[in-house]
Amino acid sequence: MRHDRTPHRHWSLLAALVGGCIPPTFAPPVRAAHFGAPARMASGLGAVHAAVGTMAARYGSLTVSLPVVPGLRVEAGGDGTEYSGTGSAGVRYTHLAGRLGMDAELGLGAGAGGALCGNERDTTRPCSAGQRDPGTRDAPPPPLYPDGRTAFERFAFGGYAGFGFGARPWPWVEVYLRGRVQLTRATHVPTTLWGSALGGVQFKIGPVDVGAGVGWACYFNDRDQNNGFALELGVTVPFRVHAP
Repeated sequence: MRHDRTPHRHWSLLAALVGGCIPPTFAPPVRAAHFGAPARMASGLGAVHAAVGTMAARYGSLTVSLPVVPGLRVEAGGDGTEYSGTGSAGVRYTHLAGRLGMDAELGLGAGAGGALCGNERDTTRPCSAGQRDPGTRDAPPPPLYPDGRTAFERFAFGGYAGFGFGARPWPWVEVYLRGRVQLTRATHVPTTLWGSALGGVQFKIGPVDVGAGVGWACYFNDRDQNNGFALELGVTVPFRVHAP
């Protein structure tokens, strides 16, 4: 579906480049950053992870990860974009086998954010005509109107699940793959499904790990969808919590 093409700040330029809908309608992801490579997270180590990146919007993130039992850790973090500010908490299971590592994450988050018709202030003009799907007899959805709210006047919440695989060919470098799905909801915004996948490389530089990943991200709901490029830069600072 294509929406009205009136420019809307930075989003319009990004959406035009990746073929998204303008103006956007989505509930925000509760987690944006992807946490880097998994094989560095040895038992007994905690970590602070900071990241910046872009997918549907530019974001910044800070996460703290703490081990509770071998292989299992709890995490809490915050993510911010031009459309949202959310906090999240979850668990991560990590398995290491020599120079290989994998992990899986699961959690919930909440905060403020989202977009309805790009959060336009004029509530009298629809941003979607509600066209019927081709080849069906279903009635078209009603026109979609802005509600006059800003992103930070919307309550947002949701859950996420993800996975990661990593390999360390040398002690100072690790390559990795990450993927995540999220289901989120925001005030007056349809339930939105997010997906993302990144491939990256992480280098050990002194006491910290510095990495970069590139990939793809998307969201879908019954009014809007977007597919596009994803980029993330991150720094992980490990610290000893208890002896192995």
